[in-house]
Amino acid sequence: MNEVYLFINPLESSLAQLMPYFTYFRQIYHENARLQVVPLVNLQIVRDYLRVHQLPLHLEQQNTTFQEAYQLALDFKAAQLQGNKYARQFLCQMQRCMEDGYSSDLADQVFRELSADFEMFAEDRQSDLCKQIFLQDQQLACEMKVKTVDTLTWFNYQYDQKYGYLIEGLDNIKRLPEFIQPETSGKITYLDWRAYK
Repeated sequence: MNEVYLFINPLESSLAQLMPYFTYFRQIYHENARLQVVPLVNLQIVRDYLRVHQLPLHLEQQNTTFQEAYQLALDFKAAQLQGNKYARQFLCQMQRCMEDGYSSDLADQVFRELSADFEMFAEDRQSDLCKQIFLQDQQLACEMKVKTVDTLTWFNYQYDQKYGYLIEGLDNIKRLPEFIQPETSGKITYLDWRAYK
């Protein structure tokens, strides 16, 4: 069994960019992989986001951006209560559509297109349960020593029960297929993590 955690900024498009790589990963492992997407939201991530997008760093902008990221993370968690697949589809579509930023109307529209239970989503997105799950995700990032977004952790329980791999940076995560070499039987024969040091 493989567990993969992807820590992302929900306002960025990294999940949409990385989904084809996870499809490849699951094919190699014959569906024996679980992908958990973990949206990270904190003040440092918001400041980094504003710098990258050359937006003003004044307090009002930081607060607005933080609230947008936080609400999108809660929306993602609400969608996740209906299944990880719905949640990933929802977030990928939101990331593609947010040219003018986050809005709850856009989130409503995107979620309705998924053919999932919208009434449940609308109720769950402000629930204490989603807020609690969000806080657990932030704690998980601390426990795994994740310091930045676009970080992947991978635990391969078939070969190593004690250790996981931590890969930082979107470009490094995209290079993951270069280091997984399946045999014709589908088993992994070679994995060179030196490129990630």
